[in-house]
Amino acid sequence: MTQAAPLSRFRAFLMTPGILRSGGLAFLLGSVSVMAHAPFGLWPMMIFTLTALVWLLDGAFESERKYRSAAWRAWAFAFGYFFFGLYWVAYAFINRGPEFAPMIPFAITLLPAGLALFWALAGALAMRFWTRDVRRILVFGLAIFAAEYARGHLFSGFPWNLPGLIWPAGGPVSQSAAWFGVYGLSFLTLTGFAAPAAMAGPDASPRLRSAPLAVSFAVFAILFGMGLGRLARPVPDDAQTVTVRVVEAGFGQRDKWDPAGRQAVIDRYAALSGAGDLDAVDMVIWPEAALPLPLLEDGAALAQLGGALGGETWLGTGLYRRSPTPDGGTEYYNSFAVLGFSGDQAQLAALYDKRLLVPFGEFTPGAAVLNRLGFRLPSAIASGMTPGPGPVTLDVAGVPPFAPLICYEIIFPGFTPDDENRPSWILNVSNDAWFGPTPGPWQHLAQARFRAIEEGLPVIRAASGGVSGAIDARGRQVAAMPPYSSDYLDIQIPDPGYATLYSRFGFLGVLALVLVALGALALLARSGLTPAKTRVDNKKTSY
Repeated sequence: MTQAAPLSRFRAFLMTPGILRSGGLAFLLGSVSVMAHAPFGLWPMMIFTLTALVWLLDGAFESERKYRSAAWRAWAFAFGYFFFGLYWVAYAFINRGPEFAPMIPFAITLLPAGLALFWALAGALAMRFWTRDVRRILVFGLAIFAAEYARGHLFSGFPWNLPGLIWPAGGPVSQSAAWFGVYGLSFLTLTGFAAPAAMAGPDASPRLRSAPLAVSFAVFAILFGMGLGRLARPVPDDAQTVTVRVVEAGFGQRDKWDPAGRQAVIDRYAALSGAGDLDAVDMVIWPEAALPLPLLEDGAALAQLGGALGGETWLGTGLYRRSPTPDGGTEYYNSFAVLGFSGDQAQLAALYDKRLLVPFGEFTPGAAVLNRLGFRLPSAIASGMTPGPGPVTLDVAGVPPFAPLICYEIIFPGFTPDDENRPSWILNVSNDAWFGPTPGPWQHLAQARFRAIEEGLPVIRAASGGVSGAIDARGRQVAAMPPYSSDYLDIQIPDPGYATLYSRFGFLGVLALVLVALGALALLARSGLTPAKTRVDNKKTSY
């Protein structure tokens, strides 16, 4: 009995037809794949699940309706992956009150079902180029990568839990994001982790069957070694000695938005902001929508904060604001503002309006159409927020220039100003309390750490209900407060690193990896090492 015999038996089991069986197995595999992501970090799990998915697609390839079968299996896998990876969105609706409860079943099923359609299309597309030899590993990696790239960009984009994010942020392999971003690392992860699937199949040569696994091992060994080297090199000393105070008041969503407790929220933020040695602090930073009120319009709250902070320290805070329109309407913004104080008077020093709004949270795509069809949406959903003009670099006296990113804007690779306006650090203010005690806030943190690696810039986070603190330019967490703390953390902003290859050239590094893979496919096809067709006696089936 050969060593590959157990693998071949498992492959044969997965190739067994049947729409319910194949879909159920795919759903189960996708579901457990979530364990590879934060906060669990069981990244080897995805080696098993992606290998098994290739064998499921092998079964689709042998069926009479291979395109339909492949789309179904890939969709079922992705539905399980996104369902258990995103179930925490239900907490956002629970926390907003009973009027939003009817949307929960739609949110936790339709969102993952819709995202899984990208994988379904990729599965069907892969069948056009599928083979029974080692080339199918590259075909698989390219097809699923295309699905993930499309998911991150089309229809406003939602690049949450990309495959490359399974690597521990700040570790050696994650450093490769500085060269080709998390998308490039995702492509290598998809292809490399599917490589064991080549060990079982009709290829005649054992050496050829083991080649993808050997190449994948070599690639990740190189990434690991280069990552260690990058971590060992010190970040350039920029003599950046600015101190910020990150404040988290520790209120849950319902307590914060309870009108009876509004003053208690203001009092706690004011007390924590003015506590201790404030003379050494250049800016106090609050999370997204820290106070349950339109702060710029509330003179009493501004006067209280001016008394707590004095006149030497900036206050940077997330807030909601509204602005009248020429036609007599009102626009609402999710904003970040920097305020200075002179006595009880506040001056607005800088302002950023969030550009990338959360679908079905801050705006509803097609809300007007849904209302015309008879779906009566809550007014807060139907009206929605207004997007700002785009990413900016803010510059206030005594503080290095920084790029504010509000909430989930931090999950989008490359959403920072270009080289001409490159900031010295990134500020991420967020309200992770929407998502409760779930993996959501930890997944959000992991993505913030990858942005630090990609851009070569430190990240300061102020996240209600999430992990607040500081991330250095290598993605390492250098200071942190646990979720729902009622405390403050004084942080010296870490020094920025050099502009990374990814921050300069963006998708070109990813494109280079894709072109190498396509070239390898062409060489294998022309080399004669892989047969164009292999005789298979399996009976053709529907699924």
